[in-house]
Amino acid sequence: MRYAKIIVLSSAILSLNLLGCSEDDEEDEITTSSYEITVTNITNNQPLTPIAIVMHHDGYAPWSLGSASSAGLEVLAESGSPELFISEANANNNVTATDAGNSAITAGNSVTFNLMISNTESDDLKLSIASMLANTNDAFSGVNSWDISGLGTGDSLSTLAKVFDAGTENNDELNIPGSGGEGFNAARDDIDKVTIHRGVVTADDGLSTSQLDETQRWQNYAAKVSITKIN
Repeated sequence: MRYAKIIVLSSAILSLNLLGCSEDDEEDEITTSSYEITVTNITNNQPLTPIAIVMHHDGYAPWSLGSASSAGLEVLAESGSPELFISEANANNNVTATDAGNSAITAGNSVTFNLMISNTESDDLKLSIASMLANTNDAFSGVNSWDISGLGTGDSLSTLAKVFDAGTENNDELNIPGSGGEGFNAARDDIDKVTIHRGVVTADDGLSTSQLDETQRWQNYAAKVSITKIN
């Protein structure tokens, strides 16, 4: 599943030939920048649902700690579906490119995306990603507005993605998507604000109603995100 914004070139660029520019000069004005983004699941036994990726500038943020989740983030964090999350991003004029995976990433595995943007969009560029931890009620992992504007051709950066609580579903460790549970429910029956996730208790630590075992815990981070500017 791939999404892209349409870039409309100014008529001023297209009229450069009237000033005596050659075709080669005009092509130089319409170059693109290409980025390779790899997301690796670093948990012990928590599948990550299909990754949502957004490249953007200031003026867009996928979530804010202490504020309520958007509808798209709620659906992503409860069901794993990135579609509404991506649609919300594409509706923001500060977003330059989006993409989403089509399958879950199991522990120890990776997925790689390639995004291309106009070189006019590369200044002050940010990267955000989000993915649900499938064996939870509404936990998601991601990076929010990571500054990648300093990348030169061939340069790479990496970071670790924390785990957040969308705050939209009670963390009872019951009826979770990874165990065939309900997934998304429009009712918001928790604190209704995004926070850092406290982790899961699991049945192995005495929560008799939990559908989870100790292998599905995590330590602070759930994913490693790496990006390389190809050109």
